[in-house]
Amino acid sequence: DYGAAFGIQNAAAQLISAGSQVSPQGATRLAYTQVHQCVPVFGSYLYVHVASDGAMTAVNAVTVPGIKV
Repeated sequence: DYGAAFGIQNAAAQLISAGSQVSPQGATRLAYTQVHQCVPVFGSYLYVHVASDGAMTAVNAVTVPGIKV
């Protein structure tokens, strides 16, 4: 729902999972890499931080919107 705020128009086509980490306090960080035509975009990332109760607490990202090749 918030992809456009980060330059992502189609999350299913533009993001791939790069794993997750769980802190000792139970919070989770979900990591994604941006891709363009299945090729990873150098230096891109999108991190979603989720509290132990399931609430999203933060999103950090570096993406490249509107790639044209």
